[in-house]
Amino acid sequence: VLTPQEADKLFETLERLRSEGKSILYISHRLEEVKRICDRATVLRHGKVVGHCNPREETASSLARMMVGNEVQAVVRAPVEGIATAQPLLEIRNLSRKPATPFSIPLKGINLNVRAGEVIGIAGVAGNGQGEFFESVSGEVPQQDASSVRIRGK
Repeated sequence: VLTPQEADKLFETLERLRSEGKSILYISHRLEEVKRICDRATVLRHGKVVGHCNPREETASSLARMMVGNEVQAVVRAPVEGIATAQPLLEIRNLSRKPATPFSIPLKGINLNVRAGEVIGIAGVAGNGQGEFFESVSGEVPQQDASSVRIRGK
């Protein structure tokens, strides 16, 4: 997984290599990246070639349709009433954790509420504390301050 800045640097390098007459084989499921960098695309599904195209002449939707074999529909969830005022099911207050090994990441002052009906994403490049966060929240690694993680108020 690349940060947006790393991806931009990669694309600059690929553009330079292209301008030098080099050939590039770029393999990705990220449709906007394929549209941005590729002159031609071969689409595979279940290990078989199902199409060839100029990705710049395709929409992300048409590329996705080639990849999965049918129209990709957006998932629409009905809004849950009262989320903003509901009591949190999970409360995390000032969660901090020292690194357990020289290779682990410290957690510093994390605050988070999760209410019924919410889907909260924890995102980051691999190795930036997601594992330590999960261990702390799940109780796999007990916290020094027992009030830092509360489920249904306990």
